[in-house]
Amino acid sequence: MYQVTFAYKNRETKKMQTMTLEAVEFIRRFLLHVLPKKFMRIRHYGFLANRCKRQNLSKCREFLNVSPEPRAVEEKSIQQLMLQLTGVDITQCPKCKKGTMKKRFDLPQGFGQNPFYLIHPEQFKDTG
Repeated sequence: MYQVTFAYKNRETKKMQTMTLEAVEFIRRFLLHVLPKKFMRIRHYGFLANRCKRQNLSKCREFLNVSPEPRAVEEKSIQQLMLQLTGVDITQCPKCKKGTMKKRFDLPQGFGQNPFYLIHPEQFKDTG
């Protein structure tokens, strides 16, 4: 009989584990997640349903006696956010730890994905 080995994340230990099942049992379990034709998977329902989410969440906040609207998100730059979260200044030179790195130029859209950039690198050298 054929067997299938697959990896999954154990929710209790939060670690990856492997499991080996008979092929028929694996297919049976897999097909439990397949919906019949013309059915649509609904990710959220109840108060998290998209149709009335804003009104329902404001009612939930009211019932829980918390502020009716969530606090405004403070706009921060990437540098400020990384410094706050990790304590690492990403603008500081990684070698000398004294100098400050500055942006010289923007990379073109899709840089590194197109073989043209590998074949003609001289067109993208910094001239300054």
